[in-house]
Amino acid sequence: MSVLPTLVDLLPAYEAAVQRLQASGRFTIAQGLDLVVALYREVRIEAAGPADSGEEDLLLFQYGPCNWHDGRGEYFSLNITRQTIDDEQLICQLFLEFEFDPAPFAGCGAYNNWSSTSPGLADWVNQQQATAGFRLAQAVPFRAVKTGIYEV
Repeated sequence: MSVLPTLVDLLPAYEAAVQRLQASGRFTIAQGLDLVVALYREVRIEAAGPADSGEEDLLLFQYGPCNWHDGRGEYFSLNITRQTIDDEQLICQLFLEFEFDPAPFAGCGAYNNWSSTSPGLADWVNQQQATAGFRLAQAVPFRAVKTGIYEV
């Protein structure tokens, strides 16, 4: 296991891994989830405190219809986020977001689930893979993928 000072320091690894997967021509939602989970297991974030300290380093799986009125119009978003909270209660979120045309997802409402809701990470991953949004997203191509950081 490696240790990085902050979640921001993990962004280059996310971006490089996503670029490699995209270059393969076969990047899937399942690979995206696997990537986020692997980096969660392999890289500890020092700012989040000790690895067993509680809810300072979590994963969030979420999806639903979106329209941020930013020129992209309506779309369906599937997002996997890693969130850390440091000693000063500053929140940092590193996300991997897949954007889809909304039509195939008509009737698929919003969903979100934190990794702390399951007894183990493998159980949590299985729960997300069983959701309607994940199954639909596996069956249709995404139109964009992006990574980024939100700091609150």
